[in-house]
Amino acid sequence: MFDISSWEILVIAAIALIVVGPDKFAGLIRNAGQWVGKAKKMAASVKEEIKNEVDKAEELKKLAGDQEELAELHDTVNQLKDSIPVENGTSNSVPTDKKTSSS
Repeated sequence: MFDISSWEILVIAAIALIVVGPDKFAGLIRNAGQWVGKAKKMAASVKEEIKNEVDKAEELKKLAGDQEELAELHDTVNQLKDSIPVENGTSNSVPTDKKTSSS
């Protein structure tokens, strides 16, 4: 992200120590550490949210593929139904277990 070496950080810290003074320098370092910690937490949170969204997108792609496969299977079933010969007086539907009463 930032291309700052450890020597550059030491130089910046030494200049800050001279400018701010030793009594306020500890508070300055503490505040800087807190800001860095908050930035890391926020970056980790954003990274996790992006990962979750990518996982959801992959799941949606999988579901779309499954839906296409089911549509193809539905078409195949309809083609098979249409290819079965129909006898006189019967329909092309699947028989049921209902008993018919004779009068």
